[in-house]
Amino acid sequence: ATYAAASSALVPRGSHMYAPKLQGPVAVYTWEGNQVNITCEVFAYPSATISWFRDGQLLPSSNYSNIKIYNTPSASYLEVTPDSENDFGNYNCTAVNRIGQESLEFILVQADTPSSPSIDQVEPYSSTAQVQFDEPEATGGVPILKYKAEWRAVGEEVWHSKWYDAKEASMEGIVTIVGLKPETTYAVRLAALNGKGLGEISAASEFKTQPVQGE
Repeated sequence: ATYAAASSALVPRGSHMYAPKLQGPVAVYTWEGNQVNITCEVFAYPSATISWFRDGQLLPSSNYSNIKIYNTPSASYLEVTPDSENDFGNYNCTAVNRIGQESLEFILVQADTPSSPSIDQVEPYSSTAQVQFDEPEATGGVPILKYKAEWRAVGEEVWHSKWYDAKEASMEGIVTIVGLKPETTYAVRLAALNGKGLGEISAASEFKTQPVQGE
C-alpha cells in the first residue's frame, strides 16, 4: 500500500498513463573515425528507463569503448565513433516504465563515396566555360560537400583542377572553369566529394573555346 501511495503521488489524477513509444531515424550513416549520434526519441508516462544493446549486450561495455550515452527527458543519444567494420550494424534502444516496454532497432550504415555527377552541356567563352551538370544519383548516404572539376587542352598530359562549394554549385547546377586559351579544344570532367571521400569521376566532355571577341 505504501508503494501505491508513493507512486500515485507522482502521477497527477485523471492523467492517462501509457507505455513507452519510440521513434527516430532508423538508418544512420557515417564512416570510420566520424562520430555520430543515434537518436532514440522516447514518449512515455510515467517516464521510462532507457537501455541500449548491441548483439544482446548492454551498452556501454568494455568491448565498446568508442560508445557514450547521453540522456535527456525526451530522448537518448548513443554517440558512436566507429573505428572498424565491426561498429556498423544493429543497435537496440529499449525503454521501460511500469505500464510496459518497447524496443526499436537502429542500423549504423557505412557511408560510401558518391557516384559521378553527369555533364549535361558546356557553354564555352574565349577564356572561361560554364559546365552544366546533374548531381550524382547516389550521394553515398551523407551530404556532398564539394565538387571537383578537372580540365585539359586536348593533347595535353596534365589535368588542371578546381574545387567548388557543393551548395553554390548545386543551386545553379553550374561550375565555371577559368584561365582557358581561346579557340582551343578542351576536355572537362567532374567528381563529387562527401565526408567519406572523393567519388568516381564523370566521363569527359569536349568543347572548343570561342575566339577573342572584337578582333
